[in-house]
Amino acid sequence: MSPALSRRPASNSTSSSSSAHTTSTQPTTDSKPSGVKPPSSPSSSSSSSEIDAGSVSRPSLYVHAPRARAAPLEEYYGHEPRHLEILEELKSHRLEGFYNLSFLLLAFCLAFLFVRNILESGFAAGPNAICFSTLLNHCVRSTMLNALLPVPFVVAYALVQGMHTRVLSAHQTVLLHGMSVLTFFFVATKLLFLAGVNPLFGLIHGALFVAVALKQHSYVFTNLLLAEETELRRLQRRKRRRQTGGTTASVSSADSRSNSSGRVKYPHNVTISNMLYYAVAPVLVYETTYPRTSGVRMRYVSWYSLQLVCCVIVQYVLVMQFCVPIWKLGHGVEDDEPRLVWYIVKLALPCFFIWLLMFFGFFHCALNVIAELTRFADRQFYREWWNATTLYQFWRQWNILVHEWCLRHLYVEGVSRHNVGRGTAAFGTFLMSAVMHEYVAFCGFRLLRPYLFVGMMAQLPLMKMSTRLEGTRNGNLLMWGMLFAGQCSMGMLYVRDYLRAYGSLMCRV
Repeated sequence: MSPALSRRPASNSTSSSSSAHTTSTQPTTDSKPSGVKPPSSPSSSSSSSEIDAGSVSRPSLYVHAPRARAAPLEEYYGHEPRHLEILEELKSHRLEGFYNLSFLLLAFCLAFLFVRNILESGFAAGPNAICFSTLLNHCVRSTMLNALLPVPFVVAYALVQGMHTRVLSAHQTVLLHGMSVLTFFFVATKLLFLAGVNPLFGLIHGALFVAVALKQHSYVFTNLLLAEETELRRLQRRKRRRQTGGTTASVSSADSRSNSSGRVKYPHNVTISNMLYYAVAPVLVYETTYPRTSGVRMRYVSWYSLQLVCCVIVQYVLVMQFCVPIWKLGHGVEDDEPRLVWYIVKLALPCFFIWLLMFFGFFHCALNVIAELTRFADRQFYREWWNATTLYQFWRQWNILVHEWCLRHLYVEGVSRHNVGRGTAAFGTFLMSAVMHEYVAFCGFRLLRPYLFVGMMAQLPLMKMSTRLEGTRNGNLLMWGMLFAGQCSMGMLYVRDYLRAYGSLMCRV
């Protein structure tokens, strides 16, 4: 029972034996609207002694009686009515039926739209909709591009080994690392454009290039910090030995391969096996040791792989059935035409569901499969971003992998090592995230159209405004509204420009 209900005034009960059946079923928490007087009982009347003992007010077999009660969707605080918050009460058992009805109506509306679209336009997601010979050609070229992915890890391992053996100084290591990252992005992007793969493979490879570059940076800079701290502790031990006038007889714990918690210590972590595990583990920030599971559960892998395949199939059907026809109609529409807004609105539902399926398929299914196969125990790839009430909370929770990398190597290192202000570091972190997202779109569509970059940077003032709505439903609605509007807008603008430049999405629709 909610606290509001517990504060309702109790009804007047009767003590007459003739009305025992009437009052025995009345709850003591019923509220009475203002201006309505409850019915007076015979016992409270001043003339109760004059009432004939044989008279009755209503048949005794009628259990329920009218009394002063509040409407179900209205609450009373004392004598002041207040309308019930419907959305708030949907979380409670009082309106659980409407909560279930909302999901039933959602499923019905989606099924109705899908069936109506098929009846009016035909089924466009059949096997003949894709040029399989072209698709196979693109798969082969994409597989050849994967040969670039191990190169940054080899370079990173060589740099760390050179730093450990004192062949390279810390300054030289950082300089060579920066040159290698820029060279990798230039060569990988150039080869991707020469391969001419479709936007889907381009987006996947763009994301892989970014992930590999982030892994390389984390591996080099984490080992650089470990080397600095190890050298500092070595100098401190030497200073203590000089102060004590001799050397310690026992071997210091700093010379062991691991500490008391079992974590491998620098430089014993600089091995090929350690680097290879980091390369395949579903994580972007480097640690000398990761939590591991005891074994691989093949049933777990099969179940999540099946869910991933289902997500891909549903995404394919949504793209071919709903998105491609609208993209074909809208690729010749200019920015100032009202039809562009209408096409974006038509893309809202399918694009948003495709994005939700992408999140579930990648962050929940694919990463869990990789984690299970590599026995990686830290499975928190996302948090409850759907409950975020500010845009800042959303960006911190929806992609934990990128968030932890930006937090460590941009924000924390900027504030601690380079004396950058917290506000400047936060802005630089978000700027870097926007650049990475735009680079992925650039690789996918082979066009430099900063729609995504501008859209993300435009959220900065909204992030400041949304802090006023933190912890409220309006803040959560603002977050969902931004996602809903952003997915369909980006999907329309990028694909429209791609069709203008290249003319085909590798399909016959």
